[in-house]
Amino acid sequence: MKIKKTPISIILIIIWMIIASINILFKLFDLERFSLNVQIMGKLLTSIDYIIDAIILVLFVIFIVLFLLRIKKTDKHFFYFIIFLMAGSIFSFLITLFNVDQILLLIELSKTLSKEIYILGTMLGLIFNLIIYYLMIFFVRKNKLYFKN
Repeated sequence: MKIKKTPISIILIIIWMIIASINILFKLFDLERFSLNVQIMGKLLTSIDYIIDAIILVLFVIFIVLFLLRIKKTDKHFFYFIIFLMAGSIFSFLITLFNVDQILLLIELSKTLSKEIYILGTMLGLIFNLIIYYLMIFFVRKNKLYFKN
């Protein structure tokens, strides 16, 4: 049985991928953010981060096309892509955790925001991201009949 009408959850995921692509595109051209990342992580890790962001941007565009064309096994590949994004979120959180003092000094928040509050906010953001990623996996798997078999 093939679903003819696009489920709302798939439409929302496509919209999310478009917004995330635009966000990454702007991030790649933000030179001020690049210089801050170099000060926090160094040139090597910042370069790797930007290369990974460019790859993620390309993958988002590919998945938008795959979702719109309803290509077979897109749900399976999307699952692995989301797992990759989850791992990246956790890795990013760990980098933030190890460099929290330097980050607070660089963005000039060390006087107004305590280290613990910043870590708590970052951790809550990570948990929120992981929940959203899980929901995307759930809804894509639930609607896998949307994709051609």
